[in-house]
Amino acid sequence: WPKPAGLTVADLARAKGLPESLLRESGFADDTFRDHAVVRMDYRDADGKVICVRYRGALAANGADPRFWFRKGDRQQLFGLWRLRPEPVILVEGETDS
Repeated sequence: WPKPAGLTVADLARAKGLPESLLRESGFADDTFRDHAVVRMDYRDADGKVICVRYRGALAANGADPRFWFRKGDRQQLFGLWRLRPEPVILVEGETDS
């Protein structure tokens, strides 16, 4: 059977060469948007409260649909705030780079 359009955490982990469990422990989850599989990324504050949600619907831009978008009303936040410790921080571009 043809694979339905969309993206799962397992797909993203495979493409990035990362363990799926690492992504899931970092706040990545399978979700759906308009009947398509998407990856939800929960951005948490220092106390672990979800303060922002970002979605990823594809590994690469396809020209028709956005690859990334935020939950309505959310604005870009730093990813990984709940992990901060009193030591140096390295800033990276994307969630799977952290």
